[in-house]
Amino acid sequence: MIKNQIKSKVISYKKELILQEAGKYIEEVGYNSLKINDLAKKCSISVGQLYQLFESKDKMFYEYVLYQINNFYNTLIENCKDTNFAQEKLLIFTKLKLKIFQEKRKAILDPISGDPLFFVKFNNKNPSLIIQEFLSLQFKDLENSYNIKIKNPLQLAYAYNAYTLGYIEYCLNNNIDDECGDKLAKVILDTFLHGMLE
Repeated sequence: MIKNQIKSKVISYKKELILQEAGKYIEEVGYNSLKINDLAKKCSISVGQLYQLFESKDKMFYEYVLYQINNFYNTLIENCKDTNFAQEKLLIFTKLKLKIFQEKRKAILDPISGDPLFFVKFNNKNPSLIIQEFLSLQFKDLENSYNIKIKNPLQLAYAYNAYTLGYIEYCLNNNIDDECGDKLAKVILDTFLHGMLE
């Protein structure tokens, strides 16, 4: 029993170290240019060892995205700990999302925006559900202050997440990072909320 627990923790730790190195590499060259041989060399392991941990390039990328989502979520929760206001939490989410996508543009934008069913292909629970749940809670809180057209907070969460992604794609595809900071985050949130009010 203990032997299996140790083995599982070792595998988990190896995966995390490789995902950290893979992240740097993917963020440098982009997912489409990622070569497993080069990644194995960067990690100082064989291609066979890499495939023992991840099975395929797509599954390794899935794990990378899951790792990034969890990091994003933890950072989001940490940044929101000093406020109880839903609108402020939504603004923090939007600023953070703009920042992360700018930093990781090569790694994240093409595979996920180019394949909206990326997570479904793996028959796993969509790892971004924790983000949707966070957003859903904020929209539920906003119902107390605003008369919002859509009464389903989870539906609003999905709509807002997609709305922000549209702006992010616009910024990244047009290389206008300087216009896509905190000011834009406020515009995104304000225009979305304005459109949702009755």
